[in-house]
This record gives sequence, structure tokens and C-alpha cells, in this order.
Amino acid sequence: MICGVRELETICKEHSKCFGNKAANLSYMLFRSFNVLPGFCITFDLNEEYNAQIKRLKKSIDKAYKKLLQTSTNSVVIVRSSADIEDSENILFPGIFKSKKHVLNIDDLYRAIKECVYSAYVPRVKSYINAHGKSLKIKYFTVIVQEELDAEYSGVIFSQIPWQGYCNNTMLSQVVQYDNYEFTKGLCNANTYALTQKETFRYRCIEKRFNINCVKESKILHELYRVVLGIKDIFSYNIDIEWGYKDEQIYIFQARHLEKLIPHHLSTHTRKINAFGGLSEQGLKYQSMQFFRTNKLFPKPVLFFRKETRVSQISDSIKQSFFTGPITVRYSSNRDVGLPRAFLDSPSDAAKYIAETKNDNWSVIVYESVDILDSYELYLDHNKIILEHVPGMWESDSTLMTDTIVIENDNIYIWGVKDTRAVKYENFLGCHTEDNPPPTLTGVLKNLIHIFPVLESLQDLFENSEDLPINIHFVSDNENEYFLNCRVTPQIEFDINQESSLYIISDISDFSQWDGKTSILFRPRIHRGEEQFLWEFVPFLRKVDVPIFIEFGMLSHPAIVLREFGIPIIPTFLFHNYYKITKKELFN
Repeated sequence: MICGVRELETICKEHSKCFGNKAANLSYMLFRSFNVLPGFCITFDLNEEYNAQIKRLKKSIDKAYKKLLQTSTNSVVIVRSSADIEDSENILFPGIFKSKKHVLNIDDLYRAIKECVYSAYVPRVKSYINAHGKSLKIKYFTVIVQEELDAEYSGVIFSQIPWQGYCNNTMLSQVVQYDNYEFTKGLCNANTYALTQKETFRYRCIEKRFNINCVKESKILHELYRVVLGIKDIFSYNIDIEWGYKDEQIYIFQARHLEKLIPHHLSTHTRKINAFGGLSEQGLKYQSMQFFRTNKLFPKPVLFFRKETRVSQISDSIKQSFFTGPITVRYSSNRDVGLPRAFLDSPSDAAKYIAETKNDNWSVIVYESVDILDSYELYLDHNKIILEHVPGMWESDSTLMTDTIVIENDNIYIWGVKDTRAVKYENFLGCHTEDNPPPTLTGVLKNLIHIFPVLESLQDLFENSEDLPINIHFVSDNENEYFLNCRVTPQIEFDINQESSLYIISDISDFSQWDGKTSILFRPRIHRGEEQFLWEFVPFLRKVDVPIFIEFGMLSHPAIVLREFGIPIIPTFLFHNYYKITKKELFN
């Protein structure tokens, strides 16, 4: 008899898939002495009428709830869902079914149980199944009732970055203050960390959204890493874990399969840029800047250090250099993502920063800082140039609308942003924001005339190359252009005709209200260094049959990443002025 009430720790002993992997995995971890909060489970048959089942199970539920309150340190419980097909290797249902926290009494408990079971029938469940291309049906639905943890910190951790081509010994974790209920719904920000261990445990903060005592931070992350290694060992596959921390203990809320590694749309061999020659093991940033420096496209003093160079040697070289102003330090790697970067006031500050932060797998680039007033992304193909621009800094988490220029054959298409933009400027003095007025056509054309010889030079450099199409990032201080990075990219084609109605997708839950027909405006809540979390959108976006628009640049980092997964991204120009001229008109 599958339907009924069971103590959480007994679920795993029945070896049935009917309870769902969420409940089964928690039960097994509890059996293996990991910190899992006590609780019980109620299993329903969705082919039977709900009220009849709840009536039949009421005495058992009341008894299990009373026992849980007697044995728990907290009288508040959380009620969660575990469908029979949930958290399997191929379909996860992250955040799709209902959970109910802060359940205070027996009446609230029964309401929460009903909400969880009935969440199996909501439209987003069907949308999720369809997005994964599966003709699956939920038969058994288990509700998990557990003591609720009043967590000091909580979050999620991936035992491996779920993209092909990245380090398989690096875990990725996001941490929030208190419980992670709002975070898993995409409603609050988190600190993001990369965790590794070779001879010793090491971590680095990719993105900091709140301050945490460094001693406690280290202690939490080290214990989290140790616990995840233990869980990964007993399951023998990579896992995605939701966790909480209280009284110096890590508690596991959920452990499920990490989705299968998502392959890049580009094959491994085409990801190398042949024009750069060797040294691919040093990372693309390293190769790019050496190439640009050699071709006089980075007119400032710069030092390059291979990843195997000793920190003491790097420090001596920087202190003996002829840098005359503030210094920028960047790292490069062909494996890691979200690497740190710093603006320093002096060579000694730069040497100290590298000594404190350098990883053995990272090469180092040190140069006189550029006072960045404008940022650009350039797409270069055999017969097309696309140039996107934002004033100030343009980083991977930028949501600024871009000015866009497309040069194809003898025609030049221009889209200039209509409204004032809040622009970010950053240097060794810190970060500040200013309002930047919309560009005028005269200003856009003047700037294009200035940059045009550089674009022609780049076309010549890659003229006979199999590397095209290519994506290039550069910046300007209004006197010179400074080319910083380059990558192979899928070919870009888009129709200049624009949609008048768009449905906004910011997180996965937004798909539940989408009608399946309206074109999508994709606005992911992704911060610098967190682009890897875009993989969660991939199964949904791959099944979409309507255009997917993006407003902060089709050459922006999130757009590039999605195209590499074979998802076409189109720029939206609903908020732009449009102009069309010819090359002849530009220079007359």
C-alpha cells in the first residue's frame, strides 16, 4: 500500500520510486546520519479523490504531527512537496510545486497539505513537463512535514558547475542571510562563492551582496564543502543541494541530481582562436590582450604573467615597472568563471593584491588603468559588423539598454536609446553612478567616423581567418580605444522589424503565466560572475517557438552564453530612435 503516513526516516527502506526522490533522498541522508530535520510524509494517489484520502488518513496525520512536536526543538513546521517523478536525473521541478513555511497549528497544517497536493494541477507543472519534452504523468504525490529551521544562513550549492568545459573540482554556492525560501523563488540577492580543495580548502567570493564576518564565512563554507563531498560520495553523482546553517551545523533541506552537463553549441576545437596562436592554456583574456597589444590596439603599458609564474616574481616585476598611474589587475583562465578584478592605486598595492588573491590556475594581466568613459561590444563577420555601446562600464550584469549600429554591405542601421541612462563608472577611487543623456545622431556619427578605421583594421586582421564570426570587447577614454577580450561566437542574424507586445521573463516561475504565444523579453536577474546560473533557463528557452528578445545587448555576456547553448537572442528596439544611412553618406 503506497498511500499513507510514514516517518521520514523509513521512506528509504521501502526502495520505492513512488515517494519521489526529494523525500527518498532526505530519508536516506537521515539514515546515513547527515543533519536532516525530523519529520513525516503523507503520500496521496492523484487518481483518487483528495477529500476521501485525507479523511482516511486524518488519525495517522494527527498522531504523526503530535509526535513531531514532542520530539522537535521548534513547534513551527514547514510543509513541502515530493512528486513521484520529481528530482529524477532528467526532470527536476525546481520550485515548481508548492511549499508552505511557518505552519503553526493543526488547522494550518491541513490547509498547507491541500495547497501542496493541489499544486500538482497548476498550469506551470504542465508547462514544465512540456518544456522538457516529456509525456509524463504524476500518479503519487508525497507531502513532507518537517521541523522548520530558524536558520542563520542558508542557500544552494552545486557540486559541479553544470557547463561542459569548466573545472570539475569547483563547487558553486550561493548564500543568503536567514532562510532561503525567498531566494529559491528568485526574490532576494545572495553572495556567490567558488569552493575548491587541493592541498587545502580555498574559496573566493564571486559576487558580494551582503557582509558576513570573515571567520564565520570561512567556517560555514568549509563545513558546507565537507558535507557536500560526503553526500556526493554516497549518491555517486553530482548534486544540487539546498541547505541551512545554525549553531555551527549544516542542515540539508534537499539534495537532487544536478542536471546533465549542458554542452556548448560550439565544439571544443572551434572555441580556440587560431589567429592568437598558442598559449590557450593561459585563457582567452591573456591571449586576447597579447594579440591586441602586438597589433597596437592597447596603447598603454601592460605586463603579462603566465599562470605558472611565482607570485614573488610577479611582485618584483610590478614593483620595478614604469607604471605612472593607477593600475588594473585582471586574471585569465581557460576553465574558471567570474574571476576577480581590481583597480589599485600603486604598484605595491597591485603586488599585495595578487599575493592575496591569485590562484595557481590563473594567468595575470597588469596594466595602467583606463579611465573608461564608454564600453563597446563588437561582432565581426565576413560581411557584417555589429557594434553595441553603453556609456561607462559594461559588465556582465549590466541592464543598460544599448546603442546599436549594424553595418552590412553599404548600409548602416543605427538605433540610439531614447531615454537617459543611469551609468556606472568605476576606478581605483571607487564606483559612482551618473545620469547620461540619450545620444544624438550627430554624436553617434562622429563617434562612428572616429572608430571606423579601427573596425577596418580588425577586418584585415581576421580577413582570412576561420575564427569568424568573432566577438570583441573594448573600451574608450574618449582619446583612444583599448581592446580587452575576444571570443568565438555563433553567427548572428536578426530581423529589424520589432514586436509591439512582449512578455517579460525574469525567473523560471514567470513561465507559469506565459500564454505560449506572446514573444518573450528576457530579463534574467543575473549578477556579475553568476552567468553560469543561466543554465536553469535553458530547458525552457529551447522549447520556445516565439522570438526571444533582450534589451541590454545581443552582445552582452548573458546573450552570448545563451547563443552558445543554441538559443537565438534578438535585440529589442522598442525604446530607441532608428536611422538608416549609407557608408557614402557617413563620410560626406
